[in-house]
Amino acid sequence: MREDNVTHPNQNFARFFYSIKVTFTLFLLFTLLFGFYVYTEKQIDRAHELRLQSFRLADELRQSSDDLTRMVREYVVTGNPLYKQHYLEILDIRDGRKARPLNYHNVYWDLVLSDNVRPRPNGKEAPLIELMRQADFTKEEFFKLAQAKINSDQLTKTEFRAMALIESTHPTSDKNYRKALELVFGASYSRAKADIMVPIGEFYELMDTRTLEKVVTAENTATLMRIIVIVFGLLLIFILLYASRALDNILGCSVDRLYGYIARFGKGDFSEVIEVHHEGKNSILDWLSQMQTNLAKIDTQRNQAEEELKQYQNQLEQLVEERTLASLVAKNAFIASMNHELRTPLNAIIGFSGVLKKEMAGTLNEKQKEYLSRIHKAGKRLLSMISDVIDISELESGNIPVIAEQFSLRTLLEEVLEEEAVRMVKRGLQSRLEMEEEYPIYTDRRRLKQSIENYLSNAIKFSEKGIITIRARQLNDWLEVEISDEGIGIDNQYFDKLFQPFERLESRLKVPAGGAGLGLYLTKKIVTDLMKGEVYFRSEVEKGSTFGLRIPRRKKITIDGGAVK
Repeated sequence: MREDNVTHPNQNFARFFYSIKVTFTLFLLFTLLFGFYVYTEKQIDRAHELRLQSFRLADELRQSSDDLTRMVREYVVTGNPLYKQHYLEILDIRDGRKARPLNYHNVYWDLVLSDNVRPRPNGKEAPLIELMRQADFTKEEFFKLAQAKINSDQLTKTEFRAMALIESTHPTSDKNYRKALELVFGASYSRAKADIMVPIGEFYELMDTRTLEKVVTAENTATLMRIIVIVFGLLLIFILLYASRALDNILGCSVDRLYGYIARFGKGDFSEVIEVHHEGKNSILDWLSQMQTNLAKIDTQRNQAEEELKQYQNQLEQLVEERTLASLVAKNAFIASMNHELRTPLNAIIGFSGVLKKEMAGTLNEKQKEYLSRIHKAGKRLLSMISDVIDISELESGNIPVIAEQFSLRTLLEEVLEEEAVRMVKRGLQSRLEMEEEYPIYTDRRRLKQSIENYLSNAIKFSEKGIITIRARQLNDWLEVEISDEGIGIDNQYFDKLFQPFERLESRLKVPAGGAGLGLYLTKKIVTDLMKGEVYFRSEVEKGSTFGLRIPRRKKITIDGGAVK
């Protein structure tokens, strides 16, 4: 098939939008026609309702005339005043002087009991002749009913004369009784009744012919509209099918199939090849196929790039490992050198300054003694800082030695307090040890003591009065040690600075400077890395601080790579 036979996409779009416009127009026409069809169906109901209403009005005139005859005859024969009361009420209802009972067109007076109890509630007052006038009768039809009404009213005069004869004497004389019977049962009364029924019958014929024509006309119109609606519905279905065909030409396939392709593309699956037939050229499916091809190429290139990136990452990780190993070797060599080259002269400075202070105490003046004392303290402080730095470096490299032993925790805590007793006395502080029982423990004694000393040193530094309490207790398989002071406390804005290396809060808390900011960091590394425990603290400004540690309470330990397990 030649390329010239391929439908241009603009033609497909034009057909589709043309069919949509036609569909919309037909739908509007269909809606209007359907509405008119519903209206014609209602007209049938209206014609039947008018026909029924006309019959009811004529029948009410006939029924009221019969009810009057029955009531007057019952009164003449029995003399029961209840029948006269009903007679008068029937006239009042017909002439609109009394309220009309609801559903009055059905049998009514036959249901009124002898005790005068009414079967239905009352509605509104409405003269029968006025209801007839409002019933949309033709002039000829209304004339027949009006004539019957006039004849009925004339007959009531005869009926009133008969009732007057019955009531003229008490008891009623035979003569009056026979005259009254003659008035309501005689031939003249029958002719008068016929004068009422004949025009009603003629009205029935006229009205029946007219209303039946309306019903037939309405039914014919409804049938015609029903046919037109069906035709337009079929035409609308045809146009929708045409629009669906045009849409398929635009899409190049069914909507479900296109949706399936797009869903797979959304999930990143470009593996399935989209087959496009010749008639689907320049369709959305054709464009999607081209996009799938391009995306598949891009996906392949991306996978290749990811593989190359993984190779580069592996090479980079290998280089980093090699450099880290080399750096670690150099760092360990540097630490070993520092440990020897710095500690040796510092120990000599500290030792000789102590010897000079002792042996030449009698020959030195006060200023010289102060100089020697400062040299001695500075050396010890510098040696402590170097020891902390080396310890931290060894902890971070995982090469710090661990010497585990079983010892008395109470003895260790008493040693710590005794070593800091002089400093606490100078600061005006008191100490207290709270321990309910002896807790034997198996861990690195020197490192645990170093951690507790760091806590205690900080408590002394940030306290100017009060008691420093060391508290030890056992919590299940854990041993907890806390150092609490009554010092200045720490504001919560500095909480995140604690246990960080080289963080010094002295300047922020306005206390004398001292230390390199490594004590708490070193304590955390010892407790968490070596002893597999945890550190914590709580503090409140002007009320003091509590620093604590928890370590596993073991009877035995195993050492692997310098860490306690």
